Amino acid sequence: AFQVLEEQEMLFKKVFRKSAVLRPLCREVAAKWPDFMTTILPRMSTIFQLSAVRHIATGQVIVVANTHLFFHPLARHVRLLQVACLLQLVQEMRERHREANVGGLLPRCIVCGDFNTSPTSSVADLLKKGEIPSDHPDWEFHSRFAWREDEDGLADLGGEEDSCGQPMSDDGLDEDASAAFEPLPEANWQPGAGVSLRNPAGPLLDAYAGSGLRFTNYVRGFNATLDYIMFGGDWRVARVMPGVSEDDLKPDGGLPSVL
Repeated sequence: AFQVLEEQEMLFKKVFRKSAVLRPLCREVAAKWPDFMTTILPRMSTIFQLSAVRHIATGQVIVVANTHLFFHPLARHVRLLQVACLLQLVQEMRERHREANVGGLLPRCIVCGDFNTSPTSSVADLLKKGEIPSDHPDWEFHSRFAWREDEDGLADLGGEEDSCGQPMSDDGLDEDASAAFEPLPEANWQPGAGVSLRNPAGPLLDAYAGSGLRFTNYVRGFNATLDYIMFGGDWRVARVMPGVSEDDLKPDGGLPSVL
């Protein structure tokens, strides 16, 4: 059994704009991608859910985070920013509950969800390797992605990093959209089209690594691994639930299914 110590539910667009730690990233993004802060970011509805819980029997504290990243196949750069925000929130919650943990140690963490990204993507690298350079090729997608009124329908196009999508706000700019950002002077830009990112929690491990899991998404002829359970801290995986086979899904035509 667990005792809940803290719960948070936060919007990506507000975290990215308001975090003092992320402000340098905002300034460089605002300079390199002029329309992102005013046109794209305010329309995004990605939510981060975080909880700090204490295992009652042992007193160990664990921080658990869950999210569903933006679905668009041309938005790899957006997913990178989203996961960077989530990891910062996870690390901040871990630090807040360090003293409550046994021995004053940094709590272990679990970061999971539908990341809409392949195991070889930049998002996976940031999670598992701990860093992404500012000139990574995925940052170049900022010049290929533009918000359109029919974004919801684009989830049906399929693609390497596409799934069923997620609800998106059509409310347009919110009250914080005009928050002032002084773009970073070009002389101070990092190389490439993006920003360098470092996982403040350090490299995480994939709970299903080496398990032979073939896919987590199977719908309308598209199948891929898009969902993950990552963890950090001094522990190991004892066992995982097995995945399903394509034959298992045939009666229902894919996922979701009765299994």
